[in-house]
Amino acid sequence: MFLDRRKSIIITINFFYHAKCNIIRQFKIGVINQVSRKKIALTKEIRNADSQIAVLDIFRKKQHSFDNVHLSKSFKKLAKLRNETLLISNPAFRDMCTLTETRIQAMSSRSIEEITFAISKLVKGSGEKLPLVYGSLATIIFDVVAKRMKEFKCMQLACICFCFQEIDHNILSPTFLSKVSVFLHEEVLLCAKVWPIIQLYSVYGNRQECYSIRNNLEKRLLYLIPQFNSYQIAFILTLIAKSNYSSYNVDFIIEKLIHHALPILGKYNLHDLSDLIWSLAKLEYSHKDVIQEHVMHSVNALTGRTVSSKYLAKLAWSFAKLGITDQKVYALISGQILSICSHSIQIRHLVNIIWAFATSGFLDLVCYDKISNTLYQKAEEMNEQDIVNAIWAFASMGYRNKKLHHKLAELFIQRVNHVDSQSLSTITWSFATLRCHVPHLYDIITTQAIKRIKLANPSFNRFQPDRLLILVWSLIMANFFSETLIKIVLHPIFIERYLEGASTLQRCQLYQINVAAKLNNIEIGSGLIPNLLYHFYHTFVSRPTSTSQFENDVLSCLVSGNNLLYRADSMKYTYIAIEIDGPNHVSSNEPYVNLGQTALKQNLLERMGFIFIQIAYYEWIKLNNKEEKISYLLRKIDAKC
Repeated sequence: MFLDRRKSIIITINFFYHAKCNIIRQFKIGVINQVSRKKIALTKEIRNADSQIAVLDIFRKKQHSFDNVHLSKSFKKLAKLRNETLLISNPAFRDMCTLTETRIQAMSSRSIEEITFAISKLVKGSGEKLPLVYGSLATIIFDVVAKRMKEFKCMQLACICFCFQEIDHNILSPTFLSKVSVFLHEEVLLCAKVWPIIQLYSVYGNRQECYSIRNNLEKRLLYLIPQFNSYQIAFILTLIAKSNYSSYNVDFIIEKLIHHALPILGKYNLHDLSDLIWSLAKLEYSHKDVIQEHVMHSVNALTGRTVSSKYLAKLAWSFAKLGITDQKVYALISGQILSICSHSIQIRHLVNIIWAFATSGFLDLVCYDKISNTLYQKAEEMNEQDIVNAIWAFASMGYRNKKLHHKLAELFIQRVNHVDSQSLSTITWSFATLRCHVPHLYDIITTQAIKRIKLANPSFNRFQPDRLLILVWSLIMANFFSETLIKIVLHPIFIERYLEGASTLQRCQLYQINVAAKLNNIEIGSGLIPNLLYHFYHTFVSRPTSTSQFENDVLSCLVSGNNLLYRADSMKYTYIAIEIDGPNHVSSNEPYVNLGQTALKQNLLERMGFIFIQIAYYEWIKLNNKEEKISYLLRKIDAKC
């Protein structure tokens, strides 16, 4: 009986013990489940946040509950949302970065990849250089990745390297890149995914010191090209065009990418298509049939839809660089510009578009009016290169907008120290061609030119002989005579060294400079030595010319059989110069004004004793028959003689 009682006590004790264990186990499971539910709820709350401020509010209120996954998800969410405020000035965001720095050592490779990707997106979205708060975090990430490299997959390392390359290529240290290249040297040849190879190639493609991995990446790229979609083709071609890669395999990669793209051009969206054509232009691709195919698809993409100025500018610039002269293509872009609100067009886009129009010889006065008025309103946003490109484009097409040109001249005067010597000569030619006379403009240009000739050491200031010649000739075209500069370009040493490579136009310009110097009593010593003077004169008078229908029409009215319209003995003056000027000699918009080169000829001829009579096309086309034309010519001659 005693044994039975003892046995029942033991059974009872065991029962209570197991019951206690079950209660404890159930409690632990409940606690764990409760914690898991809280973590899941917090993750869901972060994912559902609709603004960056909302994400930071969650972090501020529940910071004690944030684990490593929550931190990485928060960074990822911040990167996806639109930038509403300057994050680095937000205390909650700084606290988040500090907490991440302390925990990054224990984070998984995936979390580190997500944080790196988020940093890249946030920095690019802010449009600023790498802030200090990101820089310290980046340094820790590099250290962690270098120590735990074996834990990272190829695609994760590719993403990390690519993201920091996008932020700032200088942040990637050669030591870190060398470690990654050694680790992935063989692995890249086995990688079956496209993006990791593209990302790694963007990092190593232009680094000569990492030749081995670069060579393997190029081999893998060539193998994977058939798997590329339209975006990936445009991306890698843009990358090669921007970075100017140079290796044995690059040309094969470009050709294979372009030929792979041709059958699927119809599937490209406008973003990828514009990138692709920009790449062809940047790479100076010369296969005309391929270029025409891309142009045709671009025209189809532009037709019947409103396109942002970004794509219009990129396409227009690309067409001009590729030598496309079809006016219908540019007319389509012009029509798009007219349909876009002026306030929504960025200044750089407008400058690129007007540059492309001028390069291809396209003129639409309505579109030019809108562009010039918009540029005037936003002129303060233009940098030095924008000013040079815009004024060159207007001068090339002979388009005058006095208000805009005076504004650009004033901005140029303020920034003249930041303009290189080539741009200085270009802008001088442009203002002189448009006959823009702003107080002190040409004085400042002359002072800058003389100063740079005397310095003549850095490449920024150095004048090439042809650019110096254009600058001096342009100053004379503007009726501004710098004795110092004229003496330099007419110096026998300058001429003898320059003559060998000078074109016919440049020799004519030298001759005109010499004539202008003589007429203005500028002492140039012996001037041009006689044999060179004769050579330039012979070049000037024997230039190959072609006679237009307009010129033939005027000549037929001036000469009837062997009789001139006027007999020489009935005139007061012996020397008469009749110039027949087509559209290239006068401004393209009203009021019609002689452009600089025509004004220079008139000025020189009149000072040499000629009576200058101009027959302008815009007056001639209003005449209906030969009698009216002869009467017009007689009035012109009578007015001068």
